[in-house]
Amino acid sequence: MDIIAHGLWAAAGATVARKSANARIRLGWTVFWAMFPDLVAFGPPVAVGLWLLLTGGSLRGGRLPHVNFGVPLYPLGHSLIVFLLVFAVASVLARRVVLELLGWLSHVLIDIFTHSFRYYATRFLWPLSDIRFNGLP
Repeated sequence: MDIIAHGLWAAAGATVARKSANARIRLGWTVFWAMFPDLVAFGPPVAVGLWLLLTGGSLRGGRLPHVNFGVPLYPLGHSLIVFLLVFAVASVLARRVVLELLGWLSHVLIDIFTHSFRYYATRFLWPLSDIRFNGLP
C-alpha cells in the first residue's frame, strides 16, 4: 500500500474512534505515525534526490538517483516489536496511552497482509525473527 493510502486509512480510523469512543486523538499526528514506517525507509533517498534537484546536482536522465541507505531501515519501521517498545515508552513518558501511535500499528498490520515475498514482505517480528507472510499485493 502506498504512503498516502496509509495516511488516509489512519485518518478514517481515528475519525471513527474520535466519534464512537469519544477518544481524544489528534488526527494530524495519527496520519504522521501511519506514514512514519515508509518515511523512515524511503524518505532519505527522496530527500537526497530533491536536494540534488534543488541545488543543481547531477540527476541521471532527470531521475532521482538510486540510493539504498534508507532501505535497511525498512524492518525497523515495520516491526511490531519496535512499535510496541516505542508505544510503551511513549505512553509511560506521556502518562497516558498515546493513541496517535496506533496509526503506526495500522501501517504495519496492513503491510503484513498486502506485501508479498516479491515486494517488501514485512518482517513484523524483527529483530527477533525474520518470519514473513506472503500477502496479497
